[in-house]
Amino acid sequence: MNAAAADKYLRETWSGTAGGPTATLLGLLSRGGYFEVPHLVLTYVDYLAGLSAGNGRAHKFSDAIAFMRTYFPDAYRDVAPWLVIQYRHGLVHEYDPKVIAITGGLKLGWALVLGSENRHRHLHFVQSDARDVVLLQISGAELVTDLQAAVELFRTDITTRPDVLAKFWAGFAAYGEPETLESIDKPYITDTDRQWLQRAAQGAVRAV
Repeated sequence: MNAAAADKYLRETWSGTAGGPTATLLGLLSRGGYFEVPHLVLTYVDYLAGLSAGNGRAHKFSDAIAFMRTYFPDAYRDVAPWLVIQYRHGLVHEYDPKVIAITGGLKLGWALVLGSENRHRHLHFVQSDARDVVLLQISGAELVTDLQAAVELFRTDITTRPDVLAKFWAGFAAYGEPETLESIDKPYITDTDRQWLQRAAQGAVRAV
């Protein structure tokens, strides 16, 4: 649980192009993946935030915002919460990024390009064809590049700052801990569901 081991994990899993998240994202960009690119980048940020905050899966979305504000370029500082709301939540839960109604009849829409075109408009607000809609534009290529750079900065902190290293290993350990059945407090999980899972799992053990 030292700096070298943490650096090796991030370098081989997150920085390399031979496998892992980076290769997946680069493959999607080359093959024309669309919503998958920001969807994956922002869920990867979610995971990395659990390592950075030291809480594993118990981290909050504010930690993801803090990770972007710390390790992504300065242009993300103000827009980070809206990337989480509009793109992360919209893509994970609704397939499309969210459209947000702003006071005064204005709406915030979205625009996504994957290639090198319009990279200079990444994270910019652009006017849509409709006068009452502005678009928060995302460049998939720029988003992936910025994620890669963020991981490199995170690696540097891990190898030079004991406090960041300690949180990394605490978050890594927390991710490895199983959730207890009792701690899963979701309105769609009933006591009957818990009892069924317990019986099914115990029956599978007896059958081995």
